[in-house]
Amino acid sequence: MCLSRVSGDTVQDPLTQQMMYLVGVQHTQLLSGERWFSGPVFMSEPEVEWPQAEFGELPEDDLEVKNEKAIFTLTALGKSHELLVRYSSWTVLQKKVAWLLTFKAYPQHRRDNNVDDSVEYLTTEDLERATSAIVKLVQNEVYQEEIGDLNKRGNVRSSSGIVKLRPVLLNGILRVGSRISEAPIALEAKFSMIVPPKHHETQLLIQAFHQKLAHAGQDHILAQLREQFWIPKGRSAVRKVVQSCLTCKKQRAVRMEQMVATLAAFRITACEPCFTYTGVDYFSPVNVKRGRSVVKRWGAIFTCFNSRAVHLEVATSLETDCFIDFFRRFINRRGLPRCIYSDNYSNFVGAEREITTAIEDWNQKQIQEEPLQKGCQ
Repeated sequence: MCLSRVSGDTVQDPLTQQMMYLVGVQHTQLLSGERWFSGPVFMSEPEVEWPQAEFGELPEDDLEVKNEKAIFTLTALGKSHELLVRYSSWTVLQKKVAWLLTFKAYPQHRRDNNVDDSVEYLTTEDLERATSAIVKLVQNEVYQEEIGDLNKRGNVRSSSGIVKLRPVLLNGILRVGSRISEAPIALEAKFSMIVPPKHHETQLLIQAFHQKLAHAGQDHILAQLREQFWIPKGRSAVRKVVQSCLTCKKQRAVRMEQMVATLAAFRITACEPCFTYTGVDYFSPVNVKRGRSVVKRWGAIFTCFNSRAVHLEVATSLETDCFIDFFRRFINRRGLPRCIYSDNYSNFVGAEREITTAIEDWNQKQIQEEPLQKGCQ
């Protein structure tokens, strides 16, 4: 289907005008007009003979023209930004910047003092100047509008995110306004340097304090940071760094807990004498002095599974005969247990084998007849 446009003079007959204003058109006029059903006359002619309309450009003040303006913004990252994001450690970055500042000031120092000494070590003052330089670069990148407002008007706009801090500009560095400006304390304590919370350098700074304070909690880290720096929404920024610390995750991980099995029936049997159900085991040897010599003696522990009562015996060796001897002493003192539990140590297994063999050698007929003579079944 092809669409074409014709000039308005071609179709401006009375009926067409009435079609444009349907409010004043009667239904009889619509039914009697052929134009409504067959269209304009030129439509019945070949297409090459149709009238052609010439289109001109619309005026700029026409209401149908949509006023659109293309705005292009180009952000160029400087060398300072590349330096800030290059390192993943605050200490390394601080030293690199300190060496750069030292190298920058060295020609002037050499020209003024006429000395040819070389700098081999960094001093505390060098690291402090590097810290101020890093913070200044970060502020110029993030708080450029606030710094411009302070230079022009002396205060920041009310829409700024740091307006409540009443920032001041001292030596090109944005600091928190303070009421203790006359206090005899360090400048950093009176006017803390403002550091943006979501910047890469802020993350490095928090990590450095976190490691310096031996992976302390967020309150301790925040208190130490605020002695020199002020981070808007600092608690959230510190919490994010602490939660992402791998060492803290390992130290504060939830320990796995073993699910305790259900107690056996003999452990909860009521109204039973002590040592009815007994467990036996050895514990580590003890050196005992006998005369002028020192010999080893082992301890044997019997425990009641119901009352947790304990009976101790001395074992002179780990042989089976020794176990049978002190087991007899235990029976004579505490009575015959109904069931004894132990591990599969060799002397326990040998004692079980000897006791089983001895029971098999008993005269079973005599054992059965003797209780019957006394009326016991």
